[in-house]
Formats: sequence, structure tokens, C-alpha cells
Amino acid sequence: MNWSHAKRFWTLSLLGYLAVMTAVVLLLVRTRDEQIARLSQPRAQDAWQDWRSAAAEQADTEGPVQRKTPQSVEPPALVLLRDHFGVVLAATIVFGTALLAVILIAVHGVLARTQLAHLHGKGQRAQKEGSRRSGEPEQ
Repeated sequence: MNWSHAKRFWTLSLLGYLAVMTAVVLLLVRTRDEQIARLSQPRAQDAWQDWRSAAAEQADTEGPVQRKTPQSVEPPALVLLRDHFGVVLAATIVFGTALLAVILIAVHGVLARTQLAHLHGKGQRAQKEGSRRSGEPEQ
């Protein structure tokens, strides 16, 4: 892959990366807002309290595993999205970047190898044609 092809590839890759990560972040923010609104409703709060009550009853029973009653009075998803969204967003960006980087490096390697094989094939054909013209035996 020559310099102009590589430059074009990485420029398009950067633009694609920015487009994908922008879409992911916007979708994550929109989903966060929707879920906070849903989990803040009294019905969701009641469902969480019912689950906590059932967990407390199971904690009192004997068995091979001792269940602990959750301490939070709010659903964990609500706490995560409301209080720790910065960590969720940072993790999404870091892992998304790592995944896209691996994919782009692999694609760049495949394209470079394909172009190198193509150029190498042209060189071998030109060499064979030159040896035919000069009367040298083919290798």
C-alpha cells in the first residue's frame, strides 16, 4: 500500500471512527434519559421494593447459598445511569475505540497484503515476459 493509499485509508478510517463513536454516544445518552424516566416512575420503584422484600425473605431461609438483602432503596440501573454515567460513558468510548482500532488495523493489513501480492504478481509477470524476449530460460 503506497503512501497516498495509506493516507486516504487512515483519513477515511478517522472520519468513520468519529461518526460511529458520535452515534454511539448520542444513542447512549438518549437511552440513559429514557431509562432514567422509566426507572423513576412509582411502578418501577414498587417492583424494586417487591424484589427487595422477596430477597429479604430468601435471606432468612436455610440453604447452600445465603442471599443478602440489597441495601439500595432505588433500582441499581437507576443509580448506575444517574450517578455513575461518566464511568459508563468512558468505558463505552475506551472499549469502542479499542474494538474499532483492532478492526481497522486488521483491515489495513489485509488491504496492504493484497496490494503487495498484486504488485508482486505484476513483477513476476514482467520478469517472465522480459526473459521470453531475451531468450533466457524461465525460472
